[in-house]
Amino acid sequence: MAPTQEFKPLTHFLRPQYVYLSLASLVLIHVLTLLTEVPAGVQLVVQSLACLYIGAMATSKIKYNKQNNKLEKEEKQSEEKMTQKDALQFPIYLSAYLFGLYLLLKYLDEAILKTAITLFFSAVGVLCLMGIIEDAIERLFPIEYSTKIVIDKKINLNLILTSKDIDIKLTKLNFISLFISMFPLAFYLGSKNWICNNLFGIAFTVSGVANFTVIPNFKIAYLMLWGLFFYDIFWVYGTDVMVTVAKSIDAPIKLQFPFTAMNDEGNPFTKYSILGLGDIVVPGIFVGMCLKYDVDRQIEKVKKISEIKITYFLWCFVGYAIGIVTTLAVMILSGHAQPALLFLVPGCTLSVLIKAYLDKSLLQFWAYEADPEKPDGQTSNTDPIKNK
Repeated sequence: MAPTQEFKPLTHFLRPQYVYLSLASLVLIHVLTLLTEVPAGVQLVVQSLACLYIGAMATSKIKYNKQNNKLEKEEKQSEEKMTQKDALQFPIYLSAYLFGLYLLLKYLDEAILKTAITLFFSAVGVLCLMGIIEDAIERLFPIEYSTKIVIDKKINLNLILTSKDIDIKLTKLNFISLFISMFPLAFYLGSKNWICNNLFGIAFTVSGVANFTVIPNFKIAYLMLWGLFFYDIFWVYGTDVMVTVAKSIDAPIKLQFPFTAMNDEGNPFTKYSILGLGDIVVPGIFVGMCLKYDVDRQIEKVKKISEIKITYFLWCFVGYAIGIVTTLAVMILSGHAQPALLFLVPGCTLSVLIKAYLDKSLLQFWAYEADPEKPDGQTSNTDPIKNK
């Protein structure tokens, strides 16, 4: 099949100026840390809030339909939705994964295992970074690079029990983003540089928040978050498993914040505070859902993107900010690692409940359905909120 061109309307962030400000803050905090001593706590707060904001904003990008003169939400490729059963089982699956890693680190050849894990998560980081690079180039050159398909092939996989056709479509933009991503990957694998680690970590958090499986309502979201609340407490306070795994695996699955410490002889050396990517992605999914709630309540009523008020998003974002600062304060005062979700989950979930109570809309908030399905199985942007 000959290469073709596909055209799609450009989507827009609800608050692009603050998205770009968040990106600038990520660049600035790394530059300042290279040039001078920036407290690890300041690095942690700035980077976690910036990643959360960008990722959450990417969950609800808006496009303008010139045909009907209306704003529309970007349609996600994946329509898979989390169920109540999934939410209840999620902490169990994560626990099995975490404990499995712990056992592997304890009983298998540590060097081989660490290398395999590093390569795997580095590959995931490259894919996430490619997505961000593609989005950036797509906004600068929406037609020249992002729409031309240079490889369009269909491959038939004949497996033992089944046969499956796979469509492979690669654009010029895919190759450009892959080429750019190879440079930080090579530098990271060769030096384990903390900036390259954070680059992949930031890409992973933003992509993770923006592209996570759809959570259809707040009931399931609360089940998932509070399940992970107890998961985090158990594995940090109850055992040494989570801390051991986090410190043992030298892969881009955490953000690193360098600071200068003194050894027993009084000589300075560099240490790193860390923040697991899950402490941004998990609350970020909920923050993004609050943004969807804001959008769904207003998108049919406004003509301009700037007219959409993001009040529930802001309340949840502030709740996260309070939670992350509290985590940092308790960690400094206690001198021990803390389960961040212990503070982040209440901060995010209780803040929006308070907002809904003040608005006298608790029932509407609790009855919200994200992208409800029509009788024919197709999703619809209309009537996302059931009035009870």
